[in-house]
Formats: sequence, structure tokens, C-alpha cells
Amino acid sequence: MVHWTSYQSGFYEPIRKQINKLAGYKPSDQLVWTSVSAGAGSGIIGATLGNPLFLIKARMQAYSPALPVGAQHNYRSSIHALTSVVQNEGKLGLVRGVGSAMLRTAMGSSVQLPSYNYAKRLLTSNGFTAENSYWTYLASSSFSGICVTLRTEGFMGWYKGTTAHFLRIAPHTVGAKGLVTSPPDDRVTHYQHYKKWKHQS
Repeated sequence: MVHWTSYQSGFYEPIRKQINKLAGYKPSDQLVWTSVSAGAGSGIIGATLGNPLFLIKARMQAYSPALPVGAQHNYRSSIHALTSVVQNEGKLGLVRGVGSAMLRTAMGSSVQLPSYNYAKRLLTSNGFTAENSYWTYLASSSFSGICVTLRTEGFMGWYKGTTAHFLRIAPHTVGAKGLVTSPPDDRVTHYQHYKKWKHQS
């Protein structure tokens, strides 16, 4: 199933170059306002085109015969879901919720796409990384993610879920690293203590 990010990424550069051309700049010029406008525009297009698929994906994932919550839609496949929506809700049913999706995606894309391209251009033009290097993609994507989080959720958004992550990873790290780095004799002792505790419980 095609995600809306595929649409927005494909439309970004053509829209940016066209805005540059209409504003009297070269298509290759990287300007903040044209990049942000192109990002928002491509995000709106992506959200609109991808909304029908996103709608049925959400409904199919939410379906639960064991623990039904809210409206339930038992679709056999994606094609059955699309035809059912059109038959039961009309063609406009395919764009249900598209307004909020457009606003959300426009805000995210206006930061995500320009920041990604800016970071990629900065890395490659200064010779830090190669054009098609995985490190280029990784660094550019990471920078873009940081910018989007800061723009939409603020500084503390970077640390959401820290407590839950710590409570999950700390016991795992203590157990895994403790067993791996401890001497073999200690591992046997730990195992014997565990068996004794398990037997008592």
C-alpha cells in the first residue's frame, strides 16, 4: 500500500522549481520560502491522494471481533474496503478526514522536506559525504526528524517516552550486559541463584 510520504516526496522538487520560476528565480536556487511552500504544497497533495488508502488501512487495523471499540468495518481486502466505502458512504466517503490530514501533513512537510534537502546539500557540497552514501541519507533524515519534532512539539518533544524507554531498556541492559561481561563462574552462580528463586516461588 502506497503511503502519503511517497506522494509528497515526488511532488516536492517539481513544485519548488515551479515556484522559483514563477517568482523569477532559477529552478536550482534553494530559497527558504519557496522550499517551505513547496513542502507544504506537496504535503497537501500527498495527504489528499493517500487519504483513501490511509482510511481503509486505519479501519482494517482497528477491526477487532474479540474487543470491538467504536465503529467496526470487517473488510476482506483493500479492494473490498474501497468498494464498500463507495457503496455505503458514496465517493466522498473516500476523503473522510482529509481536512485534518492536509493540515497535519502540510505543517510536517513544510519543515521535513526542506530541512532534509538542506542537510543533504550541505553535506555533499562541502565534501563531507558522497551524494548516494547511506551516511548522507542517515544524517539528512536525522536532521530532518529533529527539525520536525522541534517545530511541532517543541524542545521537550525530543524526550517524550524517555521514562518508558528507560524502564524497558534498563533491566534488559543490566541482564544482558551483566551476563555477557561477567566471568563464566559468576554466570553459573547467577543461574543457580535463579533456579533456587524460581523453585521457591
